[in-house]
Amino acid sequence: MDNPNKKAVFLYEGPHRAHVMWAESIGAKFIRNKFLVHTGEKSKDSAEVEQKKSTLKELVSKSLGIPFATLIWETIQAFSILGEIEKNTQILLCEGRLELVTGFLFKKLRRKRSIIILADPLVYEMRTFSKFWKNIYTYLYDSYDLLIAVSPYMKDLLPEKLKKHTVVMRPPMKISGEMSADAKSKKICYLGTIDTRKGLDIAKEVFIKV
Repeated sequence: MDNPNKKAVFLYEGPHRAHVMWAESIGAKFIRNKFLVHTGEKSKDSAEVEQKKSTLKELVSKSLGIPFATLIWETIQAFSILGEIEKNTQILLCEGRLELVTGFLFKKLRRKRSIIILADPLVYEMRTFSKFWKNIYTYLYDSYDLLIAVSPYMKDLLPEKLKKHTVVMRPPMKISGEMSADAKSKKICYLGTIDTRKGLDIAKEVFIKV
Protein backbone atom coordinates (compact mmCIF):
# COMPACT_ATOMS: atom_id res chain seq x y z
CA MET A 1 0.00 0.00 0.00
CA ASP A 2 1.21 3.57 -0.68
CA ASN A 3 0.97 4.78 2.90
CA PRO A 4 3.41 2.82 5.11
CA ASN A 5 1.34 3.75 8.15
CA LYS A 6 -1.65 1.87 6.77
CA LYS A 7 -1.42 -1.89 6.51
CA ALA A 8 -3.45 -4.72 5.06
CA VAL A 9 -3.22 -8.02 6.91
CA PHE A 10 -4.06 -11.45 5.52
CA LEU A 11 -5.30 -13.70 8.31
CA TYR A 12 -5.22 -17.39 7.50
CA GLU A 13 -4.39 -20.87 8.68
CA GLY A 14 -2.92 -23.03 5.96
CA PRO A 15 -4.69 -21.48 2.95
CA HIS A 16 -4.82 -22.59 -0.64
CA ARG A 17 -1.99 -21.09 -2.64
CA ALA A 18 -4.55 -19.30 -4.81
CA HIS A 19 -5.83 -17.37 -1.81
CA VAL A 20 -2.34 -16.10 -1.03
CA MET A 21 -2.24 -14.45 -4.47
CA TRP A 22 -4.95 -11.99 -3.43
CA ALA A 23 -3.00 -10.98 -0.33
CA GLU A 24 0.22 -10.60 -2.30
CA SER A 25 -1.53 -8.42 -4.88
CA ILE A 26 -2.25 -5.72 -2.29
CA GLY A 27 1.04 -6.03 -0.44
CA ALA A 28 -0.65 -7.49 2.64
CA LYS A 29 1.30 -8.34 5.75
CA PHE A 30 0.98 -12.01 6.65
CA ILE A 31 -0.07 -13.67 9.87
CA ARG A 32 0.87 -17.32 9.57
CA ASN A 33 -0.95 -19.72 11.87
CA LYS A 34 -2.23 -16.73 13.83
CA PHE A 35 1.21 -15.16 14.37
CA LEU A 36 3.24 -12.54 12.54
CA VAL A 37 5.69 -13.93 10.03
CA HIS A 38 7.80 -10.84 9.40
CA THR A 39 9.36 -11.07 12.89
CA GLY A 40 10.95 -14.39 11.98
CA GLU A 41 9.70 -15.85 15.25
CA LYS A 42 8.27 -19.32 15.53
CA SER A 43 4.79 -19.99 16.83
CA LYS A 44 4.39 -19.24 20.51
CA ASP A 45 2.44 -22.44 21.00
CA SER A 46 4.40 -25.54 21.93
CA ALA A 47 3.25 -29.00 20.91
CA GLU A 48 1.93 -29.51 24.44
CA VAL A 49 -0.19 -26.36 24.28
CA GLU A 50 -1.52 -27.34 20.86
CA GLN A 51 -2.56 -30.74 22.25
CA LYS A 52 -4.41 -29.09 25.13
CA LYS A 53 -6.17 -26.73 22.74
CA SER A 54 -7.21 -29.65 20.53
CA THR A 55 -8.56 -31.57 23.52
CA LEU A 56 -10.47 -28.54 24.78
CA LYS A 57 -12.01 -27.92 21.37
CA GLU A 58 -13.16 -31.56 21.18
CA LEU A 59 -14.74 -31.38 24.64
CA VAL A 60 -16.54 -28.15 23.80
CA SER A 61 -17.89 -29.64 20.58
CA LYS A 62 -19.19 -32.77 22.30
CA SER A 63 -20.74 -30.79 25.14
CA LEU A 64 -22.42 -27.97 23.24
CA GLY A 65 -22.89 -29.31 19.73
CA ILE A 66 -22.31 -27.71 16.34
CA PRO A 67 -22.55 -24.89 15.32
CA PHE A 68 -22.70 -23.45 18.86
CA ALA A 69 -19.45 -25.10 19.94
CA THR A 70 -17.67 -23.91 16.81
CA LEU A 71 -18.80 -20.34 17.35
CA ILE A 72 -17.76 -20.36 21.03
CA TRP A 73 -14.33 -21.77 20.21
CA GLU A 74 -13.72 -19.33 17.36
CA THR A 75 -14.76 -16.40 19.59
CA ILE A 76 -12.23 -17.44 22.25
CA GLN A 77 -9.56 -17.68 19.57
CA ALA A 78 -10.55 -14.39 17.97
CA PHE A 79 -9.83 -12.19 20.98
CA SER A 80 -6.35 -13.70 21.20
CA ILE A 81 -5.72 -13.18 17.49
CA LEU A 82 -6.84 -9.55 17.57
CA GLY A 83 -3.99 -8.81 19.94
CA GLU A 84 -1.54 -9.96 17.26
CA ILE A 85 -2.89 -7.58 14.62
CA GLU A 86 -1.13 -4.22 14.61
CA LYS A 87 -3.21 -1.17 15.52
CA ASN A 88 -2.51 0.61 12.22
CA THR A 89 -4.03 -2.22 10.18
CA GLN A 90 -6.75 -0.77 7.96
CA ILE A 91 -7.87 -3.87 6.07
CA LEU A 92 -8.18 -7.43 7.29
CA LEU A 93 -8.45 -10.10 4.58
CA CYS A 94 -9.72 -13.37 6.08
CA GLU A 95 -9.16 -16.75 4.45
CA GLY A 96 -12.34 -18.53 5.53
CA ARG A 97 -14.58 -19.74 8.34
CA LEU A 98 -11.71 -20.07 10.84
CA GLU A 99 -11.32 -16.30 10.75
CA LEU A 100 -15.02 -15.39 10.42
CA VAL A 101 -15.42 -14.22 14.02
CA THR A 102 -12.05 -12.45 14.09
CA GLY A 103 -12.93 -10.41 11.03
CA PHE A 104 -16.31 -9.58 12.53
CA LEU A 105 -14.76 -8.35 15.79
CA PHE A 106 -12.07 -6.42 13.88
CA LYS A 107 -14.81 -4.61 12.00
CA LYS A 108 -16.95 -3.87 15.06
CA LEU A 109 -14.27 -3.09 17.67
CA ARG A 110 -11.70 -1.28 15.53
CA ARG A 111 -14.16 0.09 12.99
CA LYS A 112 -11.93 -0.77 10.04
CA ARG A 113 -12.61 -2.79 6.89
CA SER A 114 -12.92 -6.57 6.73
CA ILE A 115 -12.98 -8.83 3.67
CA ILE A 116 -13.49 -12.60 3.68
CA ILE A 117 -12.87 -15.29 1.05
CA LEU A 118 -15.70 -17.81 0.66
CA ALA A 119 -14.16 -21.12 -0.27
CA ASP A 120 -15.02 -23.51 2.54
CA PRO A 121 -17.85 -25.90 3.54
CA LEU A 122 -19.50 -23.52 6.04
CA VAL A 123 -21.47 -21.78 3.30
CA TYR A 124 -22.83 -25.17 2.21
CA GLU A 125 -23.47 -26.36 5.78
CA MET A 126 -25.47 -23.25 6.65
CA ARG A 127 -28.35 -24.68 4.66
CA THR A 128 -28.76 -27.39 7.31
CA PHE A 129 -28.67 -25.01 10.29
CA SER A 130 -31.79 -24.04 12.22
CA LYS A 131 -33.29 -20.65 11.39
CA PHE A 132 -31.72 -19.20 14.54
CA TRP A 133 -28.15 -20.28 13.70
CA LYS A 134 -28.55 -19.45 10.04
CA ASN A 135 -29.49 -15.90 11.05
CA ILE A 136 -26.49 -15.67 13.40
CA TYR A 137 -24.01 -16.67 10.70
CA THR A 138 -25.74 -14.49 8.12
CA TYR A 139 -25.35 -11.55 10.52
CA LEU A 140 -21.62 -12.28 10.92
CA TYR A 141 -21.06 -12.44 7.18
CA ASP A 142 -23.22 -9.37 6.56
CA SER A 143 -20.91 -7.27 8.76
CA TYR A 144 -18.09 -7.65 6.21
CA ASP A 145 -17.42 -4.94 3.66
CA LEU A 146 -16.88 -7.51 0.93
CA LEU A 147 -17.37 -11.24 0.43
CA ILE A 148 -15.21 -12.94 -2.22
CA ALA A 149 -16.77 -16.11 -3.60
CA VAL A 150 -14.31 -18.25 -5.53
CA SER A 151 -17.03 -19.54 -7.86
CA PRO A 152 -20.60 -18.73 -8.96
CA TYR A 153 -21.66 -21.93 -7.18
CA MET A 154 -20.35 -20.62 -3.86
CA LYS A 155 -22.22 -17.35 -4.32
CA ASP A 156 -25.44 -19.17 -5.21
CA LEU A 157 -25.33 -20.98 -1.87
CA LEU A 158 -25.46 -17.70 0.05
CA PRO A 159 -28.65 -16.25 1.52
CA GLU A 160 -30.05 -13.53 -0.76
CA LYS A 161 -29.20 -10.84 1.78
CA LEU A 162 -25.46 -11.50 1.39
CA LYS A 163 -25.31 -11.60 -2.40
CA LYS A 164 -25.52 -7.80 -2.73
CA HIS A 165 -21.97 -7.36 -1.45
CA THR A 166 -20.47 -10.57 -2.82
CA VAL A 167 -18.22 -10.71 -5.88
CA VAL A 168 -17.05 -13.79 -7.75
CA MET A 169 -13.31 -13.90 -8.28
CA ARG A 170 -11.70 -16.98 -9.72
CA PRO A 171 -8.09 -17.33 -8.54
CA PRO A 172 -5.56 -16.97 -11.40
CA MET A 173 -4.24 -20.53 -11.41
CA LYS A 174 -1.13 -21.28 -13.41
CA ILE A 175 -0.62 -24.83 -14.67
CA SER A 176 3.02 -25.87 -14.63
CA GLY A 177 4.94 -29.00 -15.53
CA GLU A 178 3.86 -31.29 -18.33
CA MET A 179 0.23 -30.16 -18.38
CA SER A 180 -0.97 -27.61 -20.92
CA ALA A 181 -4.30 -26.47 -22.31
CA ASP A 182 -4.96 -28.47 -25.47
CA ALA A 183 -8.48 -29.42 -26.55
CA LYS A 184 -7.13 -32.01 -28.99
CA SER A 185 -5.43 -34.01 -26.23
CA LYS A 186 -8.83 -35.03 -24.79
CA LYS A 187 -7.33 -34.80 -21.32
CA ILE A 188 -9.21 -33.24 -18.43
CA CYS A 189 -7.54 -31.91 -15.31
CA TYR A 190 -9.71 -31.43 -12.21
CA LEU A 191 -8.42 -28.96 -9.61
CA GLY A 192 -10.50 -28.91 -6.45
CA THR A 193 -11.51 -30.62 -3.24
CA ILE A 194 -13.18 -34.02 -3.63
CA ASP A 195 -16.21 -33.02 -1.59
CA THR A 196 -19.93 -32.70 -2.38
CA ARG A 197 -19.98 -29.57 -0.22
CA LYS A 198 -17.81 -27.91 -2.85
CA GLY A 199 -19.69 -29.07 -5.90
CA LEU A 200 -18.25 -32.54 -6.54
CA ASP A 201 -21.67 -33.74 -7.68
CA ILE A 202 -21.75 -30.97 -10.29
CA ALA A 203 -18.19 -31.70 -11.42
CA LYS A 204 -19.07 -35.37 -11.79
CA GLU A 205 -21.98 -34.58 -14.10
CA VAL A 206 -19.74 -32.37 -16.22
CA PHE A 207 -17.17 -35.15 -16.56
CA ILE A 208 -19.85 -37.62 -17.65
CA LYS A 209 -21.22 -35.26 -20.30
CA VAL A 210 -17.77 -34.37 -21.62
